[in-house]
Amino acid sequence: MIHLNCRTNINHMTRVFVAIELPQEIKEQFHAVHGRLKESDAKLTFVNPDIAHITLKFIGEVNEEKLSEIITALKKLTCESFEMATGKPELNSRKNPRIIWISCTDKGESEKLFSAVEELLSQAGIPKEKRDFKAHATLARIKKYSPGLKEIIYQNSDGCFCFSPDKFKVSAIYLKKSTLTPQGPVYEDILEVEF
Repeated sequence: MIHLNCRTNINHMTRVFVAIELPQEIKEQFHAVHGRLKESDAKLTFVNPDIAHITLKFIGEVNEEKLSEIITALKKLTCESFEMATGKPELNSRKNPRIIWISCTDKGESEKLFSAVEELLSQAGIPKEKRDFKAHATLARIKKYSPGLKEIIYQNSDGCFCFSPDKFKVSAIYLKKSTLTPQGPVYEDILEVEF
C-alpha cells in the first residue's frame, strides 16, 4: 500500500532520503543510552530520539521534477515484510570513530530491500552507493573523542544498552523530506510504501 503526503509543501529544491522507521518503544529507550554515554569526557551531539531511523538511501537536494521521478520509482517497490533485531551501541570505526550507532540485523532482507531501492532509484537517475550497506540507527555524532567512550560502550555489562523489544517488524519504507534548522533537522514524510 502506498501513502503520498499531498500536503507536503515541495519547495524548488528538497533534501530527501529513504528510511525505515524504528518503533516508538525503541526510540524512547535512546534517552537512557544517551545518559550513559554522557558519562564519558567525549563531546557528543545526540540524535533526537523522535527522529531516529535507519537510512536506506540518502539522496540529497533534488528539484521538483526529480522528486516526482523518485516518488514514481519508489511506488514500484515490491518486498516481503521481515523482522529486524536491535544490537548494542557501537562505534562506526575503532580507529577513527565519528558516530555511535546501534546495529540492526536480519537474515539478509534489509540488504535485498536496499538493493531493490537502489535499482529503482537508479532508473530515476540517482547514482548507486559505492559503500556497502550496513543497517544501523545513529545515536550520537562524535565531535571530540575520548578513550573513556570506548570503555563505556564495549565494557558495559549491566544490560542498560539492551533494547526491548529486541526485534521489530519492517513493513514499510518512507521517503522523507529533511529541513535543516539551528535546532537540528526536521523530517517530514513525503511518501510511505507499505509491503
